[in-house]
This record gives sequence, C-alpha cells and structure tokens, in this order.
Amino acid sequence: HTLPKLADDCAARYGFGLHPGVAFARRGDVVEVLTPDGPALGVCTGHEAAFPGPAGIEFVAINKCQRAWRIDYD
Repeated sequence: HTLPKLADDCAARYGFGLHPGVAFARRGDVVEVLTPDGPALGVCTGHEAAFPGPAGIEFVAINKCQRAWRIDYD
C-alpha cells in the first residue's frame, strides 16, 4: 500500500469524509502533505498541521497540505 491509498482505505472503513479543501480542516482532522520524501500524514492544529519529522514534530501551514479528512468523535 502507498500512504495515500492507506489513508483512503482507513477513511472509507471508518467513515471519515474527505473535506472539499484543506481550508475546511479543523483541529484534530487528518491532513496530507507532499514532501520531498513522499506524502506524509499529520494532524491539523488550527492554521498549521503537525507531522512526524526526522528531528521530532514539524509544523506545516495548513494551506500547504493537499487533502484533509474530517475526524468526528461522538
């Protein structure tokens, strides 16, 4: 599996909807960004998203992300 395929499969299995754009992402939603090393998944923290990086957590502006999934908690 590629990371984008895995994200799509998990979203479908658990009913997480793909946002129409990353501007709709809220805190706690999952986002995807393309890096020089390939795609990465992170968590929206507001205007930024947190991603695992080689030196720890790295923050990326939400408008640099490509996709976002709504994570609803009941």
